[in-house]
Amino acid sequence: MAWETRSRGGRYYTRTHRVNGRHVREYIGGGIVGVLAEWEDEQARQERERQRAVWRQEQAKLRVSEEPTKTLGAICAKLVGVTLLEAGFYNHKGEWRKLHG
Repeated sequence: MAWETRSRGGRYYTRTHRVNGRHVREYIGGGIVGVLAEWEDEQARQERERQRAVWRQEQAKLRVSEEPTKTLGAICAKLVGVTLLEAGFYNHKGEWRKLHG
């Protein structure tokens, strides 16, 4: 999204977007049409940034709420390991096996 000055002496607003992996420039126009298109693009850009900020906040909340669950999972894994060791099992490369003999 940019203003261009062409060799004929006019300023024109263009948008760039992708089509099948290629960048394609779309001519919008000059004057009031270009100004309105620029304003619309800026509003859309600000809305996308606002949505990204909300998403980042939600992700941060989820990460904070995961911590107690991770801690509980680690404690449970230790308790299971101790219980299996006392029951006659051993851990072979992450797999619990019964001791023979």
